[in-house]
Amino acid sequence: MKRALAPTRLDFVILVVVVAAFVSLGGASPAFGTSSPPQSSRASFHGLGQMPGVVIQAGSCGTQAFGISGDGNVIVGAGCAPSPSGGFADQAFLWTAAGGYQGLGDLGGGISDAYAASLDGSVVVGESPPPGASFGSFRWTATQGMTSVPVGW
Repeated sequence: MKRALAPTRLDFVILVVVVAAFVSLGGASPAFGTSSPPQSSRASFHGLGQMPGVVIQAGSCGTQAFGISGDGNVIVGAGCAPSPSGGFADQAFLWTAAGGYQGLGDLGGGISDAYAASLDGSVVVGESPPPGASFGSFRWTATQGMTSVPVGW
C-alpha cells in the first residue's frame, strides 16, 4: 500500500521562498517591495550632441559613446576629428553634465578610443596605438593623463 508523504516544515519554507521570489520579481507584492527603482533614480536619456571639432562623414564618422561609469555621471567614447597627419581619426573623450566634452589625447599615433570608465569615472581605459604599432591600450586619469598599458600575450 502506498503512503502519501506528509509535507514537512522544510517543504513549506521552500514553497514560501519560491512563491515570494516570483511575486517579488513581478513587483506585485508590497510585502516584498517592488521591482521599480525609487522615482529619483529612474533612468533618463540626455543627448550629448556632437563632440566639438567632429566632422560628420557619411557612413563612418561622428561622435560615438562606448561606455558609461557605474554611477552614470561619466560617458566615454570617441569622435571623428581632423587628424594632424591629414584626414580624420577617432579621438577619445569623456563627457560629464558639468564639464561637457573633454578630449583625452592619444599615445602618439593620432588615434584613440575610450571604451570603459570606472565606477566613479575617474579612470578611463581604451585603445590608442603608439607610432608604428597597430594596437595599444591606455589608462587615463585626470592627474596622470593618458598612460600606456603594456599588452602581452
